[in-house]
Amino acid sequence: MKTAIHLLITVLLAFWLIGIFIEQLIPGFPFLIYLHPFLDLTYSNVCHQQPEKIIEFTGGGSTLTCARCTGIYFGTFAAALLLMFIKLKKIISNLYFIIASLLIVLDVVFYSIGLYQYSKVIAFITGLFFGSIVFYYFYYGINEYFSHRLNYKN
Repeated sequence: MKTAIHLLITVLLAFWLIGIFIEQLIPGFPFLIYLHPFLDLTYSNVCHQQPEKIIEFTGGGSTLTCARCTGIYFGTFAAALLLMFIKLKKIISNLYFIIASLLIVLDVVFYSIGLYQYSKVIAFITGLFFGSIVFYYFYYGINEYFSHRLNYKN
């Protein structure tokens, strides 16, 4: 992927992630209070925002997404940063995607049948792993798209 495109995607992911933590930024940047209703509505389109699954901070405030979604978005951002500096080999198999998805499914099923109580930490970690894996596949998909386009034009 061209560096400029990768940088643009990483910056957009950073803004998306910052939006999740807007309640923690408002005390330092009071004008952000006007963005809160818009961001809350925006994130409600991509997360169920169940109050018991939202990450709350001891100093007050909370995230605008649940623990799992916060992990997913944090994982995509972390993978975007990592892939800026480290080039990993392309994985042909979908095994990592299947494993990451299965971990989330198992967590949801085990919680739903009452095997254990909901854990924000487990939800965050499974989301983090899933988000980083999804970005990895997205990254190599975009790379392939641009390499085919460039080869096609030549």
